[in-house]
Amino acid sequence: MPEGKDINRSLVYGCMDNVIFWDRLNPDDVTLERLGILTLPTKPQFLARSRDGHFFYAVISDAGSGVNGASGSLHGLQAIAVSAEDGSLSLAGPLYPLPERPIHISIDDERHYASVAFNKSGQIRIYHLADDGTILGEVPQDTVLYAGIFSHQSVFLPDGRHILVVSRGNSPKDGKAEELGSLTVYAFDGRSGRANLLTRVDMPAGVGPRHVIFHPEKDIAYLLVERGSYLFTYEIKDGLLGKAPISQVETLEDRSNQDVPRQRGGVGVIHPSGRYLYVSNRADKTEAREGREYLIGGENNLAIYALDEATGKPDLLGHIDCYGAEARNLAIDPSGQVLISANQKTMMVPDGTSWKEEPTNMALFRIGEDGQLTFVRRYDMRAQGRWLFWLGIFPA
Repeated sequence: MPEGKDINRSLVYGCMDNVIFWDRLNPDDVTLERLGILTLPTKPQFLARSRDGHFFYAVISDAGSGVNGASGSLHGLQAIAVSAEDGSLSLAGPLYPLPERPIHISIDDERHYASVAFNKSGQIRIYHLADDGTILGEVPQDTVLYAGIFSHQSVFLPDGRHILVVSRGNSPKDGKAEELGSLTVYAFDGRSGRANLLTRVDMPAGVGPRHVIFHPEKDIAYLLVERGSYLFTYEIKDGLLGKAPISQVETLEDRSNQDVPRQRGGVGVIHPSGRYLYVSNRADKTEAREGREYLIGGENNLAIYALDEATGKPDLLGHIDCYGAEARNLAIDPSGQVLISANQKTMMVPDGTSWKEEPTNMALFRIGEDGQLTFVRRYDMRAQGRWLFWLGIFPA
């Protein structure tokens, strides 16, 4: 945590279409207060915050999402300064152009380099950052850093000497065979910014990984599987993930929903205590009726796991409705009292024998001592745009 920060005073940052907003979180009554907004030229795809808390880095694009999304024409990397006084945001330097839609970004602990993943080409690229936070340019590499089919996440491993790329692959469609997901590791030189391929492991058929997170105290990584709706647990040895997971569990409440089109695993977040893990399940296959989108089936919820103190393995405690649809991001405040589910889309969902509209929203939950969640309130975001694409909570 950056020096001088109070875990009981937090700011929530999020992206609604091409606008970044920031709110004050009051953990006592679990409320939000809007403080400001910053408008970008087009939609942020992901934001990463530097370890020192001085900057955010946003990758932005006007391209469509998914395999068949439009290519777009505006793609870039933007440095954003964070005020040390009040957490407000301002642009830091010009937009640095990128060659295609970026889907993820991570920053090394020293804030010297950014690793950016591009889902269409399956590549990652490394960008050099200046001391003042601005982008100096792309680091030349010895070869193209190809990392698999539909690269979804590129993260610096905790040792700072490796980069892990999580590639989702693609399910069979229209007579085309499945394209396997994979995990790719590059050795990373923090002096030159160069990366060299170390290993690439294809995942089994039907297993398309999306998102990896690391235990705050143990040498453990948790891999969230989008295609297949699984949670894999890996030990980290010598800075690298083990060759095979030490645990593999399903995340769905009703496993039969795995056969519903576009039922997918989502993202995960670990409680600051390291005792609990929360994972989103997402369903968003809809059909249009009279100008509205109706969910055809599946589940949108959060799976709650207790983490074994010795091994870090997850044990399912239960599921809770996420009070929205398509929970693309989850975040917990630094004090460990509040979880927010960023429910990305608006759609009609079943409500007994009728239907109700679930708006794009931020759903706020109180976290109990036992790790269980209690829904408190949600903030309807429909008037502010179409998609809630990213969200994070940080000490003020």
